[in-house]
Amino acid sequence: MVLLALRLGLRSCDIINLKILDVNFQTKKINFIQVKTLIPQSLELLPEIEDALISYLSSGRPNIAIPNVFLTLKAPIRQLRGHSVHHATSSHLKKAGIVIGDRKQGGHSLRMTLASELVSEKVPYEAVRKILGQDHPASAKKYVKFDTEQLRRCAIKTPQINGKLRALIAVITGGV
Repeated sequence: MVLLALRLGLRSCDIINLKILDVNFQTKKINFIQVKTLIPQSLELLPEIEDALISYLSSGRPNIAIPNVFLTLKAPIRQLRGHSVHHATSSHLKKAGIVIGDRKQGGHSLRMTLASELVSEKVPYEAVRKILGQDHPASAKKYVKFDTEQLRRCAIKTPQINGKLRALIAVITGGV
């Protein structure tokens, strides 16, 4: 869940609603309709996300006929609820020794971290908007009003953007 928010910018609602059939391991794509915008999204299944999903699906996920990828681990087994991504993110950050302080945490903070990293890499705001699956051009304005250094102070440190994410950006934006 954390990787989906951090590396692909998925909203918490899209993570908890992600279906097993939305993940195509052959084409290396994740295809779904966003809950908030109802816009279809097609994202590259990055290797670290693929590995994590395979591990979870094969040994962590309860073996039950519910179409969602992520389920509760204790009875009654069901689809996760909205706060689950926030809780998992907060828990993993704490275990990793990352001090959040008074900054926001949870799935949205990981989306903002991805956005700030992309902005600091000089990715155009329109491309950032598309990567985050935002439906309105004005959505990018909340990133535009911050300068790069201010965004860095607000963000949780992430691994550097690798060539595969750069390639994903090029595919999503048509080479922008």
